[in-house]
Amino acid sequence: MLDGLTVGSNSTPSRQSNASFSGVGNKMNGFAAFEGGFTLQDINTTCSFDSIFPVSGVVDMNRGLLYLFQDLIFDKGILLIGLGSIYGSDYLVDVSSSVTAFTAGDTSSDPIVLDNLIIGLHGDIAWQLPVTIQGNCSINGMGSKVTMEGVGGITVAAGGQLTLSNVKIAGLSGSNFVCVADTASVVVLNSSLCLDNDLTFANGSFLFEGDAVLSGTNKLNYTSDSASTIASNATLHIGPGATFYYAPSAANRDLLAMTDETSRLYLDGCTLLTTATGLRLTKGRVFIDNNVTFSCDGTVPSESICFGDGTVSSNDVEVTWLSGAMLNVYGGFHENNVG
Repeated sequence: MLDGLTVGSNSTPSRQSNASFSGVGNKMNGFAAFEGGFTLQDINTTCSFDSIFPVSGVVDMNRGLLYLFQDLIFDKGILLIGLGSIYGSDYLVDVSSSVTAFTAGDTSSDPIVLDNLIIGLHGDIAWQLPVTIQGNCSINGMGSKVTMEGVGGITVAAGGQLTLSNVKIAGLSGSNFVCVADTASVVVLNSSLCLDNDLTFANGSFLFEGDAVLSGTNKLNYTSDSASTIASNATLHIGPGATFYYAPSAANRDLLAMTDETSRLYLDGCTLLTTATGLRLTKGRVFIDNNVTFSCDGTVPSESICFGDGTVSSNDVEVTWLSGAMLNVYGGFHENNVG
């Protein structure tokens, strides 16, 4: 197969059987309907996608590299054998409900790259390959569940941002969902993170928007020295059995911030655990529901779990106790509201 194969034209519609590409500089043009899918031969294959039609049939990217110049719509019934790196230029990959797994078609731990890409899901996905997120990417789940399996994981590169919208991310464990630098971030918008085992988040930050949930019966070890934020009119719900372990690498107890009085931290049968750095919450509202535990290695006020900073009433934390709520406190806890 020669390098630089061009399939279809930008003026005359055509119907294509499975198109196979190798080498570099390949093109899928605008009026070509890939009804039989397409194949990239290997990791060294590059191809641009500019078709205006949905793709049917069998798609195998074999870790090759695809550049989008149009949205890539996977038609219902498509067979997706393996993914490759996709440079999206803010275009969409719309994944039909017939796709149930993201895999590279092998068991390699080498990641593929998703760059400035929007992923739209229409069903649950088994995420079975390591992925590096570059630029601004988003996963719009529309209520779907994404489960990390095997070598599957997500790493947000320096300067990158991943937005999770209306999706449940399950199978989180160890370091299979991380940022590699403090300039990387994850936006959790009306989505949930489910801890199947302890997960360590050592770099970067979270922005919690809408209704964000941390669930499961294990720990999120927050060891990053970057500040995470609960946005205005947003709720971070830490669910029954989950533990948020605040253990930043820097001695800073202000790295979980509530934006204003409309920000909410809903503690529901969970544990808030800190090192002797302590954790100080200001602004916003804290809800206590069911059996909640505060556990802090510090014992003096400056090393405790603290509500309010004692300066101005606008930094006070309003606490709401729901029916039957109980708070167990071990170590330092300090209420320092002005009002």
